[in-house]
Amino acid sequence: MPREPRPVEALSKLNEAKYVERGLVELGLHADSHKSVLHLWARRLPQGMFDGHQSALPAPDHLTFHGLTKRLVTGIFALLSKEQRKRVGLSLKNALARSHFASSTIYKEKTDAVVSVGISEWAATLTVVCFVFRRVLNRAQAAGGAPISPLLAALEVVDAYTALINALYFFPRADVDGEAACRSRHTADELLALADRFFTLVCAACLRRDTAAFGRNTDVPNLHRLRELLQAAIRLLLHVRHVQKLLFESADQPLKRAITSGNGRDDASRALRRMLQGELASRIALQPAFFGIDHKWPEHDGVRAHLHTTKPLWSQPGGAWRCSGGKLLSTRVPAAAREQIKARWHKSFVVAWKGRATRGDDGRLVVEDCVGVLVLPGPARSEVCVARGEEARGPLCRTAYFRTVTFLDNPSGFPAAVVQALVSIPDSSDVCVDLERFLYLPLIPGVRRALILHSCCCSCSLQPSGSGHSSVNRWRVFGRPDGFPTRSG
Repeated sequence: MPREPRPVEALSKLNEAKYVERGLVELGLHADSHKSVLHLWARRLPQGMFDGHQSALPAPDHLTFHGLTKRLVTGIFALLSKEQRKRVGLSLKNALARSHFASSTIYKEKTDAVVSVGISEWAATLTVVCFVFRRVLNRAQAAGGAPISPLLAALEVVDAYTALINALYFFPRADVDGEAACRSRHTADELLALADRFFTLVCAACLRRDTAAFGRNTDVPNLHRLRELLQAAIRLLLHVRHVQKLLFESADQPLKRAITSGNGRDDASRALRRMLQGELASRIALQPAFFGIDHKWPEHDGVRAHLHTTKPLWSQPGGAWRCSGGKLLSTRVPAAAREQIKARWHKSFVVAWKGRATRGDDGRLVVEDCVGVLVLPGPARSEVCVARGEEARGPLCRTAYFRTVTFLDNPSGFPAAVVQALVSIPDSSDVCVDLERFLYLPLIPGVRRALILHSCCCSCSLQPSGSGHSSVNRWRVFGRPDGFPTRSG
């Protein structure tokens, strides 16, 4: 009876083509994948534009958020004890719940692991993760003169990465962010300087013996692809916005399904057909007459639903604010706010208080959310001095933030909100709510959502239900320059 070959002999007898084919299958590829139209197209682009073979479009969002952000967060969690991971996980879940995302769980206690979520959720996580760690853990606070702990070294890396990504993705607009923000945009050299600082801190953290767990999760191929991406995108295109797909997060999902569900021979052609179908529908939504289509045809419910799911190929307004429901009883509205609103109209006008407002597909606003808007210089008496039209382009306009109290429909203008101003605390990045005054804020198109989180500084005990914050009037606001909202149109 012949003996079974030893592993080394079996490997040497294995057909080389079969061995390569098995390796490609393990990677999710086929033997002729390199002949695909998409791969030939990718080879003409600068190295690093693709973050892996699973990407169907040359865009950096999977690299910067799905790839590196998850790695950095996982690395920081690896430096904590299980009890600390539980506390930080609950606090992070509470923070993401304020963002109104469907998925708010980043750390799952049962499996003791960081889980996968969508691109937008990871972008929001990157915005708040360092703040959450510092408000939960005492040892995440820097002490003057004390040596830098492993956790502080890791948080410095994430701080530098957050500053780099915010500078890369923030695209200021004069009518939303003001003239000063547009004039102070980061130049290409400043962006590359931020990148150099990030990589310097990564090297310093990975060379420490006490941060080995963080280094294992951070020193990955995606880290080196980021440098290639920056060298290509910044020097050639000046801004990553021109190649990002964060605004089109689900646009290439049918494309990916077409590739992965193919038989290995028609995957590229099927993918390109799906791409052309989406592009054709978008162009029809733009100008049906160009294709000889009657304007009544797209008004059919089924066709309109299909066109609504396509991604536009041109820049268009994000939509107007509207009060979308959530009726509030007048007893839930502070008496001072009710009196302030009643003084604006005739006594016969009955105010319908609402608890929610929406703007296109940009999410929703609810009571105790935060908004930012350009305001004119000078104190506000009963109404926020909103900058409109050419006023918004003035050099003295600034972005002010407010906490919402209630919403209402204006019978003769824009929907409105009753808000309370957020006042800066001296020598601090935090703000406090002006609880004494209620202001009338018209919800003009320039009003944008912002994220407000309680700055409890390790004094609050979070529960699985999300409650447990103290009554301390101290908050932290994250606006467009800080990376929120992730879909900042």
